[in-house]
Amino acid sequence: MQDTTDTPNISDSPEPAGGAQEASRLGRRGIGAIQGEAAPAVPEEPSALHFHEARPEDIKYVDTSRINLPEDISGPEDFRGKDPQETYDSMRREMLMQDEMRPLIEQGAPPDTWEQWDKEKGLGHYSTDNYVRGYEDVYGAFYKNDTIALEPAGDRYNILNGRHRVHLAHDLGIPQVPACVVE
Repeated sequence: MQDTTDTPNISDSPEPAGGAQEASRLGRRGIGAIQGEAAPAVPEEPSALHFHEARPEDIKYVDTSRINLPEDISGPEDFRGKDPQETYDSMRREMLMQDEMRPLIEQGAPPDTWEQWDKEKGLGHYSTDNYVRGYEDVYGAFYKNDTIALEPAGDRYNILNGRHRVHLAHDLGIPQVPACVVE
């Protein structure tokens, strides 16, 4: 039998070992999970707070001219990351990839289509040097796990998620973006 007399019991501690800063990073739910509390239930319907897991029937194409553009994004300098220009260029490339994929998506292309394209072009997990996001990644971002989310605002839409992608679509002249409209 293993001696555990010197091993602290997490549930005995009011905050994580990292102190108040770690507690702040984890939040109430994270601390609760460490202390053995059950996680809160995830809502089944998409909402303004839970739109990241869209179903194909939740996605529709919305005219970029009807989306209120973010006022805090005007160019590459407003993109996050170590190198904002690199982030901008990468997201721009992915927006163009999504636009290239759209006709096949509308025709009902099977999911393995994007992996095949990645394999042929050496992208995604077929990248030979540094990982370069591929078509499979782009499909996931636009149509599955990080969809652009919009809420109606009269005859226009406000952006809930995907501000940078909508900005890029507008700048590139892409007339519509795939989005989950949260009513």
